[in-house]
Order: sequence, then structure tokens, then C-alpha cells
Amino acid sequence: MGRDVLVAVLNTRGLGEELVQVGQTQLGVERPGLAAQQLVAGSGAGAGAGYKLLSGEAWTLDTELGLTYLNELFAETAGVQDRNEYVAAHVGYEAGWGDSDERMKFSHRGDLYPAIDGSEESGTPGFYRFDTTLRMNVTESFFTQFQWLFTRTAVPQDGKGKNDNLFLVTVGWGF
Repeated sequence: MGRDVLVAVLNTRGLGEELVQVGQTQLGVERPGLAAQQLVAGSGAGAGAGYKLLSGEAWTLDTELGLTYLNELFAETAGVQDRNEYVAAHVGYEAGWGDSDERMKFSHRGDLYPAIDGSEESGTPGFYRFDTTLRMNVTESFFTQFQWLFTRTAVPQDGKGKNDNLFLVTVGWGF
């Protein structure tokens, strides 16, 4: 899937040692014709709370729960442009592991957005995203990263697939 623009802002504010307040906004623009889902643009805004279930030296496990408004716009087919707009629950988690010298990090994040309303006849919309990343620091400022993004739209455009997979290999350095 060719992503032209993705802007995501996640704002957290501590409400104690383990409890956090979560606010999020996101906007994505996709290149039409490349994705199985034919998603052209998507946006969302939401709020909720998060809780650190595990915060150890090597392992972390964070959770989030809240409400989100989502808007999905699909590519035009035969002069018709489909759109999904709905309010969804947001259930999120992130599990991570890092070795003690921080040369390797593994993380898996899941964001589930099942629609609160919807009928069985039209299908209940929902959006689901999973991000699995392995990052290795080759030197202090040079890294490589392998990433798999899996997204699923519960009610895609007619005739299009529900699932999308994106595999990324990244080489970078910090300065």
C-alpha cells in the first residue's frame, strides 16, 4: 500500500504512576488503486484512558480504552464514492521487550475500533490495526527496523478486500 501521508498524534498525560489520560487524532491519505481496500483517506479523533499493566526492566504492557470518531473514504468506483463514518470504541494495547543494553527492541501494538452502532444487514463497520516491529541498533546512531502493519476494515468498499498488509524494512541513523 503506498501511503502518501500519515499524521497521528497521541497525547498522554499522567494521572498517577500507572494511569494515563489518552487523546488521539489521526489523518491518513492513501494512494488510490494500490490497496486491497481502496482506502483513499481516513481520519479520526478520540479520547480515553490508559493503564500500565507491566513496566519492568525488559517488558512493558500498556492498555487503552476510549471512544473515537472515525471517517473512512474509499476510491471512486463507477462514479460512486463510498464512505464509512461511525463512532467506535477504542481498545488498544502495546507490548514491548528490549534487551538491557537497548540494542534490540521488539514491540507489538494493536488498535481495535469496533463500531458502537450498526446493523447486521449493512454490516457493522470497524477498523483494526496491528503493528509489529523489530528494531536493532547496529551502532549508537545507526539502526535497522523490520515492521509489519496489518489493517482490516470490517465493511470495505463493494468488491474489495477487508485486509491489507504492509511490510517495511528501514535503515536509518540519528544525529
